[in-house]
Amino acid sequence: MALKEEFSKELDKLKRMPSKDRLWYLWTYYKIWLAVFLGVVAIISVVATAVYNTSFTTRLAVAVVNNHSQNIQYTEDLNERLRQILDCGKKDRIEVNGGLFLGEEASGENAYLSQTKLAALMTSDALDVMIADEETIALYAEAGSLCDLGKELPEDVKKAAPLSEESAYYLPIDGTWLMEEGYLSQDCRCLAVLEDSPRKEAAFQMIRSLLP
Repeated sequence: MALKEEFSKELDKLKRMPSKDRLWYLWTYYKIWLAVFLGVVAIISVVATAVYNTSFTTRLAVAVVNNHSQNIQYTEDLNERLRQILDCGKKDRIEVNGGLFLGEEASGENAYLSQTKLAALMTSDALDVMIADEETIALYAEAGSLCDLGKELPEDVKKAAPLSEESAYYLPIDGTWLMEEGYLSQDCRCLAVLEDSPRKEAAFQMIRSLLP
């Protein structure tokens, strides 16, 4: 009973104080409890966010490298188009990683950050498709990071895909909706599938949408 009365007195005291004095009083006499309270709230928030994120399913993850398109919102537009192609629901997620630049045209810091991000995505199996210029694709193909589309594509897709023995690790995307609708610049003309992609079926479905 005494605790309840003390709590009631404290509330009355706080109500009578000006806002500035109220904050000073709380911080001076209750900062430890406030810190504990805020810490508990932060932990609950992190756990709740983590649990909420597990309810989503990543359907496809794409990296676009060395794209100089004038469409500043191409990542959002491409995300929406892929959601339609893969018939995504509310809990399905498409990840489009843009703003990545490698090679001579990229600044040293930008190239380093882009290379680091790509490496992190690949090692964590968080990347399925890479769209880039032919030189960048060849670099990753030589490193064994890209799958052989001539061997792994479904037969119906392989017959319609413009692949050659020399370039079976990428699909030329000239003349496809990716280029014609302004998602990509003309030098960013190759699409490859990562060897360790955990969602190759979705990647092949994207390729199917690009074929006549």
